[in-house]
Amino acid sequence: AEGSLTYRSQIPGTYHYKGTLEGNYRLKEGLDAPEVKITVQKAEGGKIYLKTWAGQDEITLEAEEGALPEGATLLACEVKPDLAGELLSLHNRMKTLTLFAAYDMKVVKDGKKVELSEGQKAKITIRSAALPEQIQERLNLYHVKQDLMDDEGRPVSEAEAAKVLAAVKTGQTQVDKILLTRERDTLSFPLSSFSTVIVAGSVPSAATRLD
Repeated sequence: AEGSLTYRSQIPGTYHYKGTLEGNYRLKEGLDAPEVKITVQKAEGGKIYLKTWAGQDEITLEAEEGALPEGATLLACEVKPDLAGELLSLHNRMKTLTLFAAYDMKVVKDGKKVELSEGQKAKITIRSAALPEQIQERLNLYHVKQDLMDDEGRPVSEAEAAKVLAAVKTGQTQVDKILLTRERDTLSFPLSSFSTVIVAGSVPSAATRLD
């Protein structure tokens, strides 16, 4: 990938990267290489702050100092609406829910996923201008405890996604329902582990963010 700065996890700053293809490979006409922006912030008051982007949405992680390994990085990607919707319907078969957003997020160090120290939780904040301001009904977060993104931030294959769907359908994968705190275009919630999260609520389908 091409980058504006050489990444240093211990040096605060904003790093911009754009994917590149090696050899004789070329992107199909009309497609653009993915772009990633990672912000590293200095810890303040015994806190860790990591920030990244999924599409146009800004995602920030806040945790106690020592809760994650030094030099860890937050990664996130949007989950496709049809896949997120299928996961939601498999988990909530008796209730119709409106999907607003879905992400996979993880923390990595040296190219491998890492988790929070035992007993620790992180506060996740998502800022999304696409969230309809007129919707006042309660939204919930559904935490699907399976990864839909690899340790380099790329969506998994269709075959791997199918395995996750099957695990949710059979109840082999745990799905937790978590209440969100919302302030206009910002959502926040606690997580004790990192994987797929889906934001949804019992609101009219016309308000659906994803199409």
